Amino acid sequence: WIAQLRVSKKKHEVQPCLTPERVQALEEIGMVWDVPAYQWEQNYAAAKAYYQRHGNLDVPSAYVDENGVCLGAWIGKMRVTGNQGHPGAGKSYRGAVLTGEQVKRLEEIGMVWQPKRDHTWANAYTLACEYQKEHGDLNIPVSFAAEGGCRLGKWIRHQRDAWRDGTLSGERKKKLESIGMNMNQ
Repeated sequence: WIAQLRVSKKKHEVQPCLTPERVQALEEIGMVWDVPAYQWEQNYAAAKAYYQRHGNLDVPSAYVDENGVCLGAWIGKMRVTGNQGHPGAGKSYRGAVLTGEQVKRLEEIGMVWQPKRDHTWANAYTLACEYQKEHGDLNIPVSFAAEGGCRLGKWIRHQRDAWRDGTLSGERKKKLESIGMNMNQ
């Protein structure tokens, strides 16, 4: 019955049981007419609260907030949905493409559209560049953590392992070579 009322209201169909007085009465007891929009707002509110606490939206993919919002999964879906210029661009969230307003609101709270693994790599690479400029090399102890908690030493080791294993992309190899990465360590 509720689903039928939602469809009727959305299509502006005249229903004898859906008078303005009844619409108002339903709204007074919390009727949600547009469930996807309502859920988007609930998730956005959780994302905004996370951003206010942590200063970023680098939400672990399995993160669930104190209200049961699967925020990590939702942020991942938003990246795919609004990810212009990347694989998966143009996909929709619950049947709807993100609006310009939704994109703007997410960006205001620190949304990074590139996939998290690419963003994480780019951030660690920037820190490696800074380390190299300051110390003249990339002989970083595995236990070394850069400002912000990035485990830069461990990241460098993973890059060397990926290079040796042949799993590091050509683009990333070139970037690491450009800052003097020594693969023989």
